[in-house]
Amino acid sequence: MATDPPRTGHDGRGDTHAPRELVLALIEDAAAAPRTLSAPLPDGAVVLARVERVNPTCGDRVELDVLVRADADGRREVGLRGAASGCTLSRASAELLAAAVEGLDPAAAGALARRLADARLRGTAAEGATDADLVASLEIAPLRRRCVALSWTAVADALAPGSA
Repeated sequence: MATDPPRTGHDGRGDTHAPRELVLALIEDAAAAPRTLSAPLPDGAVVLARVERVNPTCGDRVELDVLVRADADGRREVGLRGAASGCTLSRASAELLAAAVEGLDPAAAGALARRLADARLRGTAAEGATDADLVASLEIAPLRRRCVALSWTAVADALAPGSA
């Protein structure tokens, strides 16, 4: 599965210290124009899991299909398709996770989603090189952390060992 280049121009070294204005622009863009979540289903993809979560505090909602297909070498790779509604943070984090996991094997995709969710809910900096890591590391009010982590925890739970 092909992926769009990172929206921030990440150099892949794991630097999550981007200017706040750049991260806010990334969030706005991902929320307004979801490219990966709304992309057509890849050839041969099947739904591995369907996840739906609602944040009872604010009403944010994600409805995602976790897809899996075999690449040319027979390796299983993941994709996410679906929709997120609610605040800009919730919509953007779903889109950025979809872009980050596209083409990963299910275990790696689940581990990435869990790492991002855990970092965001703890309020600590994420340690990776994806655009989602920038959002996971953004300083925001504790109550808003659940908005960001909504889709991330849903996908992590769906891809946890023994669940898929």
